[in-house]
Amino acid sequence: MRTNMLARESALVVLIDFQEKLVRVMSARETVEDRIGRLVKAAGILEVPIIVTEQYPAGLGRTTAGLIGAMAPYNYYEPVEKIAFSCFGEPSFLERLATHQGRPQLVLVGIESHVCVLQTAFDARDKGFEVFIAADAVCSRSEKDYHIALERMKLNGITIVTFEMVAFEWLRRTDLPEFRAVHKLIV
Repeated sequence: MRTNMLARESALVVLIDFQEKLVRVMSARETVEDRIGRLVKAAGILEVPIIVTEQYPAGLGRTTAGLIGAMAPYNYYEPVEKIAFSCFGEPSFLERLATHQGRPQLVLVGIESHVCVLQTAFDARDKGFEVFIAADAVCSRSEKDYHIALERMKLNGITIVTFEMVAFEWLRRTDLPEFRAVHKLIV
């Protein structure tokens, strides 16, 4: 059942290819890394699992040190190496995804918006997932590719959100014990 509203017990974050050598050429990389870091921390506090992918790490390096640090308290950094653009093109990703059954909502973050993020989004949608793209937590080398990718995904049934929307939808209430910790990530 599609709700268009995220629920933390139904969600899974997929952090796509935010790697040291690749991120150097991305527009808005500092802002995007900040938003991904905040989202990762919120996911950890609210016990939303994360799958991390790395595109050809031998050539492009590993996930940035800042994001590895953000994931450290929650033991989320166990990257799936890939060579396919779509995460769904890798058997190891599908195996990891299978360990999180009962989580039909995928929140995609990372790079590049118009390649790996877009192809993963379309494959996930075609496999029956509700797909959410955190627009402030994805980027491309060019602003044009970024904007066209978001528009194309939106026109094809992918829900575009922001980090704050994700966090507040996961929370839904202010009287939860986790509220203060997550709220500190937002303000």
